[in-house]
Amino acid sequence: MNTFTQHKVLTLSLLGLISVLLTPLAMAQSGDIPRTRDGKPDFSGTYDVSTLTPLQRPTRFGNRLIITNDEAFAIANSEFERKESNQQGSDPNRAAPPQGGDGSTGAAGNVGGYNTFWIDNGTDVVRINGEFRSSIIVDPLDGRYPPVTDEARNAI
Repeated sequence: MNTFTQHKVLTLSLLGLISVLLTPLAMAQSGDIPRTRDGKPDFSGTYDVSTLTPLQRPTRFGNRLIITNDEAFAIANSEFERKESNQQGSDPNRAAPPQGGDGSTGAAGNVGGYNTFWIDNGTDVVRINGEFRSSIIVDPLDGRYPPVTDEARNAI
């Protein structure tokens, strides 16, 4: 390898190394944290929602943020059994479903908009610091949507 080629390889290698080292610095300084109109950090975006933990706490848990291992297992087992039963064959001569769906919770009001192939509910309850959570919302204490204030209603 001649001297010119050696210098060329060395120069390209150094440029590559410098770009790899400087990329994280450039990414870290890419701008301010996006904020909502009232100045709080804007957490809107795309998140993985494949969890059996509901956004709002079921009323049966009251103000309990933490649920027991047995309760978490019961939730996971119930979901597993529901999915298994949905995989069973259907009677082709069955009656039509009730107009507007059967009233249960589910995608598109459970009127058949999407089947379980398209929806990933996850297989576990959210666990934080080794404890199973009863809801994703933790404040207010009941784990439910807080009432809409007049100020928020006017901002819409």
